[in-house]
Amino acid sequence: MTRRMLELLKMRSDDQLIEPKRMIEDEGLFGVARIVFNLIRKPDIRRRVLNMRAMFKTHNEHLRGLTMVAYKPTEAQNQA
Repeated sequence: MTRRMLELLKMRSDDQLIEPKRMIEDEGLFGVARIVFNLIRKPDIRRRVLNMRAMFKTHNEHLRGLTMVAYKPTEAQNQA
């Protein structure tokens, strides 16, 4: 793959995936409000999310993530 075909955007740890600050960064205020509303209304989902959060905290040092975005080159890039 060429540099034009694959662009690495960011690398960061996934241990903060369901922390409030990270959720606002990823989902925006409206998205987080919708998630919180669903967590309040649905105890089974709330229980699963809290279990995931506890698992992330427990295994923090062993969890890492990498985000990559691939894009298809345009015709102009193919001819260059």
